[in-house]
Amino acid sequence: MFEDLPRGQGLLLALSGGPDSVYLFHRLRELRDEGAVDFHCAHLHHGIRREADDDLRFVADLCRKYQVPLHTRRVDAVAYGKKMGLGTEEAGRKLRYDFFEEVARPGDWIALAHHRDDQVETILMRLIRGTGLAGLSGMRTLEGRRYRPLLSLTKREILEALEAEGQAYVLDHTNEEPIYTRNILRLELLPQIRALNPAFDEALLRLSAQGGEAQGFLASLAESWCAAHGSWAGESYVLDRSLLAGEARAVQMEVLRRALELFRGDLREITARHLDDLAKLITNTSGRSLDLPGVLAVASFDQLLLRPQGEERDELVELALREGRQKFGDFLIAAGPFTGGTGPWVYHVKSLQGLRVRGRRDGDRMALQGGGHKRIKEVFQEAQVPRGERDGWPLITRGSEVLWVPGLRKSKEEEAACYTITVIREI
Repeated sequence: MFEDLPRGQGLLLALSGGPDSVYLFHRLRELRDEGAVDFHCAHLHHGIRREADDDLRFVADLCRKYQVPLHTRRVDAVAYGKKMGLGTEEAGRKLRYDFFEEVARPGDWIALAHHRDDQVETILMRLIRGTGLAGLSGMRTLEGRRYRPLLSLTKREILEALEAEGQAYVLDHTNEEPIYTRNILRLELLPQIRALNPAFDEALLRLSAQGGEAQGFLASLAESWCAAHGSWAGESYVLDRSLLAGEARAVQMEVLRRALELFRGDLREITARHLDDLAKLITNTSGRSLDLPGVLAVASFDQLLLRPQGEERDELVELALREGRQKFGDFLIAAGPFTGGTGPWVYHVKSLQGLRVRGRRDGDRMALQGGGHKRIKEVFQEAQVPRGERDGWPLITRGSEVLWVPGLRKSKEEEAACYTITVIREI
């Protein structure tokens, strides 16, 4: 049961007072008495059931009896749900986990008393709502800091153990009322399915395990793919769109999941439909974009960019170019006496007088060394500069004339140059 629990690990037990959490309480208490763990408890009063006050007293007495620290809080889950546009069940769950995260100590795992029957219900609920391999895998024993050591035990085994030990617990009678989705599934749907196939639980958990193995393999591939072909450019995460297009669909989807997770920190609010829409950008025309929760995805030439949604660039002020170093967005511009040197990031001029640094403007053009002009828009397109980076790219100008797009294109350099301008991109 506790094979994955390191000796001395700190734990915060979510203690409702029901049979599952009380059973886990006594198992952790035994480990504590052996010096194997250090745990404390948390109980949230949701302000919904009249019996909740009795539950709180029971939990407080239990922790006092065995000298286990207890954190408690009262909330109004119904009012919170209305305020946030959530159902009561979802509101209560969010309030609980927010509370647990708040009172858990650094390094603590949050111990949850989910058991085998809960796993079956969770997987079936996800299938009904729509899920992929990740959802089919069900709950894992350790996810982040959430620890579920009872997933191998059935509800019946837990109740029988508590009865044999003479341990008291409280019951939430709303669990026996078909008022929430999970209750309807447990009380009405699952009994009918089990009547058709008494071994349904085993069959579903076997399928889940197989899905977990496949998901683990794909996740490993995606991790390696992102490490090899993904990169950060400032606040943007960049994927090689042309390489990703050549991968199998399953690999593509997992890479996109991993990229979103790396960019956002989690996948909350990201649905299968979001991933399907994002996958279309792999082969869509350059310039297409997609708004996702907390992400702006942009297809830009051979790149797929994930950028902060609603990102606002700092206003780039037009600068008079002077001797010394100046900052322009993500670029450092240094001007000084002539040093020679060549390359796309170096430019030589006779005088700094009248030179300015600014961003692009509609209609900008530059004279070409061989004659004729080229629009700055075309310079960026030919160099495959991502659309989101073009406004912040410095142009070196004199009057209305663009002399140099650093790193990309130069107009004719002046003869008898006395000054050298060097531009360094800092990301």
